[in-house]
Amino acid sequence: MPEITCHQGHTMRVSTDQWVETLTLDQMRYARDKMAEKIKAAEAQPKRSVWRVCRGGLAEGNYREEDFEKAADHLLLTS
Repeated sequence: MPEITCHQGHTMRVSTDQWVETLTLDQMRYARDKMAEKIKAAEAQPKRSVWRVCRGGLAEGNYREEDFEKAADHLLLTS
């Protein structure tokens, strides 16, 4: 949640919508362009798989992509 600081140094947490209302048109355009860059970079990152072991709708464990063998062992132990 963004914080706004007044000229006396007091801070107040505000919602994103409230914070956006305080921006000038140039600041909003700059923020839009920066956010578009960050979104594009995040979307370009490789996607990772998560292995989830469930029993009867209950998630018993989550394993990173590289830990697929641990997920398989867990699955064998639960069956």
